[in-house]
Amino acid sequence: MRCPSLGADAKRLDERVERRADFDRVRELQAAPSIDAALAARDHADSTRAVAPLRPAEDAVHLDTTSMGFAEQVRFIVDRARPIFTR
Repeated sequence: MRCPSLGADAKRLDERVERRADFDRVRELQAAPSIDAALAARDHADSTRAVAPLRPAEDAVHLDTTSMGFAEQVRFIVDRARPIFTR
């Protein structure tokens, strides 16, 4: 990353930017477990509450898009929706 308007100070600025980026990456990695724990706690609270617990419908179709491209996702949805809407 270069900042030509700073001349000789550009290298020092570049080094500061890199150090800050490294610091931010480490902080994100350190925060990941607490974020995971917070999400797990929220999911548990949402799915076990007495009123309107968050659960998939009995006839829900699970769509795991982890290894699917956009076109594959659309095809999956359309293939399952078409019979329902053409009745």
